[in-house]
Amino acid sequence: MIATGTRCDTSAFKGAGQPHVFTLHSLADAERLRTFLRDKQPRRAVVVGAAYIGLEAADALRRNGLSVTVLERSANVLLRDDARLTAAVRKVLEDHRVELRCGVTVSSIEPDRVADVPCDLVVVSCGLKPNVEIATEAGVTAGRTGAIATDDRMETNVRGIYAAGDCAEAMHLVTGRPAYIPLGTSANKAGRVAGANAAGGRERFPGIVGTSIVGVFHVGFAMTGLSVEQARAAGFSPVSARIEARSRAKYFDGKKTTVELVADRATGRLLGGTVVGEDGAAGRTNVIATALHARMKVEDFEQLDLAYAPPFSTVWDPVLIAAQQLIKEL
Repeated sequence: MIATGTRCDTSAFKGAGQPHVFTLHSLADAERLRTFLRDKQPRRAVVVGAAYIGLEAADALRRNGLSVTVLERSANVLLRDDARLTAAVRKVLEDHRVELRCGVTVSSIEPDRVADVPCDLVVVSCGLKPNVEIATEAGVTAGRTGAIATDDRMETNVRGIYAAGDCAEAMHLVTGRPAYIPLGTSANKAGRVAGANAAGGRERFPGIVGTSIVGVFHVGFAMTGLSVEQARAAGFSPVSARIEARSRAKYFDGKKTTVELVADRATGRLLGGTVVGEDGAAGRTNVIATALHARMKVEDFEQLDLAYAPPFSTVWDPVLIAAQQLIKEL
C-alpha cells in the first residue's frame, strides 16, 4: 500500500531556503511561521500561489496586521479556469486590502522582495508534486497527471500494490478521465478502499467530481465539477447561468449568494457549479455535487424537493433559481 502523499516543491525558486521563506505543509511549518511572526514582527508579506492554502494564508497574515500581496502564475485562482470566480475572490481580497496579482511568474525570492514586490516574509503555496518516486522505481506506472495510476480498486499496474491519497490519481466522474485533485476527502475514501482490498476485500472507489470549498474573510468559495472553460477543454458544449439571490429570507438576515451552473448543450447534463457567499455555500455545493454523481440533467435538478423554512432558505433555493435560468439558456 503506497500512501506517500505530496510535497511543496520549491526547487524552481532561487532563494527558497532563506529563513523568511515558508511553506505550509505540516504543523511544524505553521509553528515555525508563528514563531517568526512573533519574534521578527514582519510588516509586509508575499504569498506565492492563489490556491486554497495560499488564500487562507493571505487571510491569516492580513488578520495578523501584515500588508499582503498574492502572486499567481495563471490568470485565475483556486486551480479553476473561471474568470468570474477569480473576480469574486479579488473583490473580497481588495475589500480587506489584500492585493492579488495574476499572470506573475516567480523565479527567484530576494531577501527583501519577490517579483518587485517589497516584503520581509514569503509563503510559498504552489509547486505541489505527488511523491511517486518510490513507486515508479518499483515499476509502478504514473498517469498523465504525474500521479500514480490506479483502477477503481486503487490497485496499480503491479498486482498486489495499491496506492491512495495525494500521491494517486482518481477518476473524474464528469470528464470520465483520470484527474489529480489532492484533497483530504478523496484521500480518506480512496485510502479506505485501498486498505480493504490490500487485506483481501473487494471494494471500489468510483471517483470524484472535484468538490471543494475555502473560506476567505468569512466568504465561502465553493466549487464542484467543471467551469465553462474546463468543460469546453474536455470536449463538451458548455452553457452557463449565473444568478444572485438571498441565502434565506431577508427578515432572517439572508446574505447575498451567487450561484453559477454549467451544463452541456447537447445533452442537458449538469457539468459543474460554483457557490459564493457567507451563508450556506457548502450545503448548496454539496447538492450540486450529488447531482453530478447522479449524472442529472438540469431539468431534473430544477425539480429537486429541497428543504425550506425562512430561517434556512428561500422558497426557491438559489441553486434552483440558477437551474431555472440555465434551462432558459439551454
